[in-house]
Amino acid sequence: DDGRPRDGRWIGGIILIIIGVVLLAGQWLPDVGRYAPLAIGLALLVIFIVTRNPGALIGGSIVTGIGAGIVLDQLFPGAGGGWVPLGLGLGFLGIWAAGTAFRLPEARVWPLIPGAILTFVGVAQVGGAAADALRYAWPVVLILLGVAVIAGGRRRQPPPLPFATPEPPHEDPPNTTG
Repeated sequence: DDGRPRDGRWIGGIILIIIGVVLLAGQWLPDVGRYAPLAIGLALLVIFIVTRNPGALIGGSIVTGIGAGIVLDQLFPGAGGGWVPLGLGLGFLGIWAAGTAFRLPEARVWPLIPGAILTFVGVAQVGGAAADALRYAWPVVLILLGVAVIAGGRRRQPPPLPFATPEPPHEDPPNTTG
């Protein structure tokens, strides 16, 4: 027994600790608050990697997408506010990619719907600025699709042989009674 509660309370505890650390850091670094959603989302994704808990994947991808959108919106304010829906859409697409790669039935198809819609809205709002962001996003999308293809290939086992492996012929011991 590692002392960790088995009912998932420790996940909530870690999230509270991260929020507290971000708020405490905000006392000395006034702009750190904009990174809080991103930090919480990334922490949830780390929890998913450790536990394979689909709730941590779903929450982590959504909050990371929102957090990344907030940070990008502050870094590139001329994008018409489209960074948040774009980040959120990519977060939903990340749920689908990880759900496919890790064979999680809870995260297989449904994230594609909000992911596609929000990504489209974000790209439409960002306009020309999205072209710069997407040149970094497409390699990541290709990497995630490659992981999904590999994970899907690992799942398939070769079919069993249609015949049993023959046993070597059994020879009777020589008759020595004569």
